[in-house]
This record gives sequence, C-alpha cells and structure tokens, in this order.
Amino acid sequence: MSLLDSHVPPSTDLAPLAAGKLPAPLLAELLAGLPTHDPQLILGPGVGEDAAVIDFAPGSAHLLVAKSDPITFATDAIGYYAVNVCANDLAVTGATPRFYLPTLLLPAGAAGVGQARAIFDQIGAACLRLGIVVAGGHSEVTHTVTQPVVAGTMLGQVRRGQEISSHRAGARRQLPARPRHQRAGSGAAGRGPGRHGHA
Repeated sequence: MSLLDSHVPPSTDLAPLAAGKLPAPLLAELLAGLPTHDPQLILGPGVGEDAAVIDFAPGSAHLLVAKSDPITFATDAIGYYAVNVCANDLAVTGATPRFYLPTLLLPAGAAGVGQARAIFDQIGAACLRLGIVVAGGHSEVTHTVTQPVVAGTMLGQVRRGQEISSHRAGARRQLPARPRHQRAGSGAAGRGPGRHGHA
C-alpha cells in the first residue's frame, strides 16, 4: 500500500449521515479525539450529557454551567424554543439560567425585517420570563441557510456539590407552555420541539 493509499478514508466515512443527532457510537469516537480534560472541568462533553459544569472560580460557592443548542426545525416560535431548550437543559443539571448569547442566521432573499424583529421579540420575552439576561450574540443574513436558525449558548450557576449529571437526572423538566399569541403555523411550522444537538 502506498502512502497515498493510507490516507484514503474508509468507505463508511463516505456514507451520508441521516438527519438528526450524530449516532451515539460515532459521537463518542469524535469526542474522544477532542481536548476535554482539565481539572476545572467537572462535567465535560459526553453522549447524553446536557451541559458542562466548570469550576470557573475555585473556592467559590457556585459552579458555572454552560449549554449550547441550535433550533433547526421550522417554527414560528423559534426564539421562544431557543431560549427554553437551553434553560431546560441547565435546569436538568440543577442550575439557574443567568445569561444567554444567541446566534441568529436568516436566509438571504427570504427573510425580512419583520421576521428578524419577531425572533428578537420572542427571545427577549422568553428571557424576561425566566429572569435571563442577553449578554451578547451574533446575527447575520446568509445564503447558507434556507430557513431561520437560532443557535445559542446559555450560562448559569449551581451551588457547589449540588450539580447533577444528566445520566442521574432522569426525566427532563417540561418546557413551559407557549404564550397564547405564539401559535404554531400550518405544515412544517406546526411541528413540535425538535433539535439537532451534539451531546
């Protein structure tokens, strides 16, 4: 076998992936190749884990909890779901959500000012309801997407010693009911919550 041949990927690497989360065995393999070890990282990435727990200030009474998640399904309440999905995952670890940094991608040639305003309003209302502050983020109009996508990172805190691994948390907490004025549209926009997360 030549040196060139040794760099040819296995045939399985060329197979298309199905929509949804990465298969658990593949995700575990990929995560194993990342730098994930640090004495201050109490709970790092893993299959089925919802959030990271970080001892950001050793000696403090609280630990930092961080979560990133995208909303990629079609919905007219994407801002609402973007906030609440992350807040739910932080709650699973026992943490109180504090800060949110959303990234909004809008499809070029299809999105208007009204749609951008509506998504920002949804994010703001959801954060106000949960006592969360928007601390930053990013927004852009791009040809890469064909429908709005919101991917956000949420930061929270939990008292030291009270953090919970997702494997020990059992059932997730349910999302709060959607405000009445946020009604799902017809077709794809009326689908229930769904996401394509990493872990």
